[in-house]
Order: sequence, then structure tokens, then C-alpha cells
Amino acid sequence: MEKYKQLLIKLLLAENIGPVFIYRALSVIAGIADQADVISFYSRDLAQLESALEFIIAAPTSFFISNGLSTSKTIEKIKTSLATVDLQKELQDISRESVAVDTCFDDEYPVLLKNIYAPPVILYRQGMALGSHLNCLSVVGSREASAYGFSCVDELLTPLVRSGLILVSGGALGIDSSAHRLSVKSNVSTVAVMGSGLNFLYPFGNKTLFKDILSTGGTIISPFSMSQRPERGTFPARNRIIAGIAPACLVIEAGEKSGALITASYALESGRTVCVVPGSIFSPTSFGCNQLIKQGAAMITSSSDLLLELGIQLDQNSKDPKEVVSSQSDLGQENDLFVFLSKSARSEEDLANFLGKDLAFVQDLLFDLQLDGKIQQQFTGLWGLPSK
Repeated sequence: MEKYKQLLIKLLLAENIGPVFIYRALSVIAGIADQADVISFYSRDLAQLESALEFIIAAPTSFFISNGLSTSKTIEKIKTSLATVDLQKELQDISRESVAVDTCFDDEYPVLLKNIYAPPVILYRQGMALGSHLNCLSVVGSREASAYGFSCVDELLTPLVRSGLILVSGGALGIDSSAHRLSVKSNVSTVAVMGSGLNFLYPFGNKTLFKDILSTGGTIISPFSMSQRPERGTFPARNRIIAGIAPACLVIEAGEKSGALITASYALESGRTVCVVPGSIFSPTSFGCNQLIKQGAAMITSSSDLLLELGIQLDQNSKDPKEVVSSQSDLGQENDLFVFLSKSARSEEDLANFLGKDLAFVQDLLFDLQLDGKIQQQFTGLWGLPSK
């Protein structure tokens, strides 16, 4: 592993050191104030990055105090912690689990994530590198999702996944797992962001799902050291990544105090598009979603709505052949229906017998055709072609 990656790992294993501390220290050394410029500067010169990191580890307390980076008490704690960091154990764990380490200075690091405030300096990764890939959508929702929520995942996201859209979620139970499973079932990559180290993939009950994600070319990432266990305080960092890694975030079912709402707020802070599926006013798991819509989030009721917000078009070659046959069949039935109605107005029962379909199918068809202005119902209750 490259020296600069090992140095970053060592720093982040120490107590009281996080992304903000590292970015501020690097900015002082480079004489650059803007975070984006700091990342860009060191990305172009990794040797310079290595030298700067070595200086940070060995620098006297006076350097940090004089530049307003921390207090003397905190710096002493950092130095004590750095002296006891077991870097070799971390490197052994990384090697044993076949984990890649992507830093914010690397091309493999998700490009959009670099633009949020104080992005994770390191992402531990299993599976596909994300890099400059932008064709992705973050999906979050309730862990206690209802049948409605699961149906929304299938209905809204299946066409997009089949076109190759990568879904990013948190690997949790409920909506997260449903989104990941949809991708796995479609043999399309998906990204699971962990709130724990890769030695402790959580939730533990999703062990098989995580294996399936990797076997279908997907990715599992974490900003935490390998041995970090899942804790209440680790999940906000995961949510920030989910919110910042994609151009848009879709919320499907979220209660009043749902973690999905926290992710949505992070997405807004990062300038991402927040899309929300509305729900019943009587459903506790839809309260948060409906509130987001009232606050101006994009309301999503179809795949077309999502495509519009994402600014992408489906790959027409990715359509399921059965869907194409079905649409062609429906079009033929419509044409037959118009010919039948051109002779005289008919009852719903007559139309059901003519088409060889049940009454419920015919009623749905008539409703859609009426909305399109292709047929009309007469005062007698019979159906016919619109009057000219």
C-alpha cells in the first residue's frame, strides 16, 4: 500500500483526529484556504502529500497552536494516541479482507463526495471502485417499511435499475435492503454504505445480501477503521456519505424522526436534489415524507418523475422483452376496441366479451382511454368514440 495512504490511516486511527483536522492542517502547510483547492492540489502531487502528512505526525505542538488548529491539551492527547496506534494490525485486516483504501486524493474516490464539507478522508472499499461514476441515485427509507413502501421500490426503481442506474443505500433493513435486492435481482451494481468497519458488516442479518452485492459487481464502503463496531454515533457519518455520493436522494417512507430525514437534510446541505414519495396521511411512516414535500422536495409518483429530476433518459435497449410484447399487445387491443366502438356505443360487459378480458381490466382500460380523450361515456352509460 502507498505510503501516503498508510500515513492517513495512522492519523485517523488516533484519537481526536478527523477530516476537519487533517484538511485544516494540510491547508496551512500548502497555504491554500479552500477545501476543494486543497484536495485538488495534493491530488496532483502525492509526494507532496506524503511529506505533508509526515510533517503533521512529527510537528511540534507549537505548530498546531500558532496556526489555530487545536489546543495544547488536545495536541498532547493526539501525540500520545499516535504513539500507540497499531497500524500493522489495521493493514493486516485490510489485506485479509481484500479491502481497497480510497482516499479523497485518489481517482477511485467518488467524485461528488469530494465536494461536500469535510468529506471522509478515507473510504474502505470492497468491490467496484466508484470514481467519476455519476449514474447513481441514493435511496433511503424506513427500516419498518410497509407493503406500500416495498411496492414503491419495485414500481419506481425497476425500470431505472434495468437501464443500469446504480442505487446507493445504507444496507439497513426495510427500504435499504429492498433497493439493494432489486439491484442484485437485476444483476446490476449497487452500493452499500456501512455505519461500521468492514470487519463488522451491519446489520449482521444481511450477511447473505452483502455477499450477493459483491458477487453482482457491487460495492461496500465504510469511512471507519476495520474494527469499528456499529454504534449510535457512527451512523450520521454513513448518512452524510449516502447523501453526498449521488446527484439525488430518493426518500421512500420516513417517520417523523426517521434517520432517512437526516440523510435528506444532508443531501439538501450538499446541494443535492431531494425526491420524495408521498404517502397516506394516516401512515406514521409517511409523516416525514409528506413534511418534506410540504417543504419543497420533489414529489415522485412515477419513474418518469424520477427521470426528469435526474435529467437522464432510459436506455431503450434495456427494456424487458416481455414488457415490449405486452405494450404492443395493449396497443393492438386498443385499435380493435376503436374499430368495435366505431359501429355503435357499447356497454362495459359488451367490451369485456369482445376483448376476452374480465370487467376490472376493461374498466381500467376505459378509464385510461377516457383520460387521454380517446373515448367518452355517454349519458346512457354506454361507451363510444368522442363526438366530432
